[in-house]
Amino acid sequence: MKKSVAIAIIASASLLLAGCGNIVSSSDNTLSNKPAATVLENKAVTTTAEANTEAAEAATESSNAVAAVSITSPEDVINEHKFVLSDGSGNTVTYAELYESGLANVSAEGTPFCLVPQGAAAGSRYSQLFISNDGGNTWEEKDVYQERNGISLNYAIEDGTLLTFTYQTPNGEAYPVAYSYRLSGDKLIRTEQKNVFEDVTLDDGSALDPNGSYDFSAVYNGGYEFHFVLEDTNSGAKMDKIGTLDPERLWLTSLHD
Repeated sequence: MKKSVAIAIIASASLLLAGCGNIVSSSDNTLSNKPAATVLENKAVTTTAEANTEAAEAATESSNAVAAVSITSPEDVINEHKFVLSDGSGNTVTYAELYESGLANVSAEGTPFCLVPQGAAAGSRYSQLFISNDGGNTWEEKDVYQERNGISLNYAIEDGTLLTFTYQTPNGEAYPVAYSYRLSGDKLIRTEQKNVFEDVTLDDGSALDPNGSYDFSAVYNGGYEFHFVLEDTNSGAKMDKIGTLDPERLWLTSLHD
């Protein structure tokens, strides 16, 4: 079941500072004929009322500002910004496109982030982390992350994680390893599980051969559940099952038809 993405364009909120109001002074004609003590008393009352009003307006503006950048899902992120792919092509990509490709998400703390591909060299591929603190209106460049080149399938998980299955890298994996990224501050924390498929068997009863050759696909169903298909390219034997991963350690907690 393919995840669909509906991007809502959110207009950035303008914060309007309220004026100070009409401050009563000793030259005000309505107070000029009153005793000085009365004038001072009225001025004090008026100033206090204005201060309370301004404080309330400032609190409202602050609350509105927080609401304007409060992000709960990738669909809330403004996606007008175009990230340049540094591969010499001059092409650009949006947050929505990166999310669809499993390279963008919103952290558990509500911070939108994305990994923008920066090209590959010497058996490695590179991606630059971008984060936004205003709902996607502006983005800050952060670290560049290096991964081994190869076949990779990427997924944006509901809890803010980016999850990848990768194989046939220069490390020589016959079948996929899994790793995830979670945003912590302005850096990504990586978790890797090399043995996620180590103990599975194919429909002919054979175990996976670390020196074999396999085709692999994974369709994300939600909640760390995937429809996995692993097929031996030589014998045609396959594993075609629904599997669920532990969110923290990325091992299989269940595998069934």
